[in-house]
Amino acid sequence: LAVVTSDQRLRADLARLRGAALFDLGRFDEAREVLAAGLAASQSSGDEALQWRLEIELMELDVYTRPEKRAAAEGP
Repeated sequence: LAVVTSDQRLRADLARLRGAALFDLGRFDEAREVLAAGLAASQSSGDEALQWRLEIELMELDVYTRPEKRAAAEGP
């Protein structure tokens, strides 16, 4: 991520991949931080598809780690 400082779309996509890996490793707080940063980068890049993908990743993380906060049938 340090190498791609100006390409916000690439930063967002790398954050999505890293966040998913952290989720798989059970490092949920780190995953949430990385995915949130990726979401901000995707919003800056204007890539709506990637933005939605990151929103879905964050929603999945919330449903898994904070079920009382957000029900599975609930939207963002």
